[in-house]
Amino acid sequence: MLLPGLFDRSVFPRHTTMHDPETLEPSSRAALRRALGEAGYAEYRSILSDPEAELRAEALLHFARRQELSGNLAVASELYQGLDAADAEVPATIAARARSQRDAILGVGDGGRRAEFLLRRLALEACDPAGIAGMVLAGGVFRVTRLAALGRLAATPSLGMISRGFLARAAASTAAFALEAPAFTLGARAAHQVLGREVDWSGRALARDIAASYLVLGGLKVAGWAGGAAYRATAGSAGALREGPLQLFFQQGGMFGGILFGHWLEAEAGFRPR
Repeated sequence: MLLPGLFDRSVFPRHTTMHDPETLEPSSRAALRRALGEAGYAEYRSILSDPEAELRAEALLHFARRQELSGNLAVASELYQGLDAADAEVPATIAARARSQRDAILGVGDGGRRAEFLLRRLALEACDPAGIAGMVLAGGVFRVTRLAALGRLAATPSLGMISRGFLARAAASTAAFALEAPAFTLGARAAHQVLGREVDWSGRALARDIAASYLVLGGLKVAGWAGGAAYRATAGSAGALREGPLQLFFQQGGMFGGILFGHWLEAEAGFRPR
C-alpha cells in the first residue's frame, strides 16, 4: 500500500538503465523525461556519458538515492536494479549497495535498512495530502458503516446472538472493513489525480491496490489489537507515571509491526517481491 503501482509497469525499457536514453524509442524517451523531469533527465544523461565506469556507477547510485529520497521510488528501484545487473560492469561494492537499497524499497533484506526506509516513508506520507485524504475517507467510511451495521443488527433481534454483544461488534467491524480498504485506495487515487499526479486507473492496477490495502490495513489492525492487549497487560504493573510513555511505545511499535506484517502478507500473496 505504501508503493501503489510500483510493480505494475517499468519506467525504463528492459535492460536500458545503463545506456544513453537518447537511443530509446521516442515514446519511451518521453515517458522517461516525464518520470525524471527535464533537470533529472539531463543529469542522468550527463552521468551516463562519464567514460570512467566506476565513477559513472557511483554517480548513478547517488542519483538513484536522490530519486528515492524525493519519492520517485519506481525510478530509484529500477536504477538500483540496473546497477546490480550481472552485465552492468559495476564494481561489486556499488552493486551490493544498490541491491541493499532496492531490497529496502521492496521490503526484503536487512532489517535496519527496511526500518529506515519505512520510517522515512511514514513521515513523508503522513504529510502527503493524497494519503491524508485516503485515510480520512477510509476512516469515515469505516465508522459510518460500523455504526449503521450495529444499528441494523440491534433492530433485528431475530438474528439471535449475532445481533448483540461481541458477535454484533465483530460482524459490524467486518462489514466496515470490507468497505474501508476500497475507500482508502479510491480516495488516495482520486486525490493524486486532483493534484495532477499520474494515476493508473486500469482494472489490474486498481484490483491490485485494493487487495494490497486489505492486507496492509488488516495487518495494521491485527498488530494494533496485539499492541493494545500487550499495553493493557503491562500498564497495570508499571505505575501511573509510566503509562503514557508505555502507551506511546506500544502504539508506535504496533504500527511499525503492522506495516511489516502487511508487507509480509503482500509478499505471500504475490503483490510484493520476496
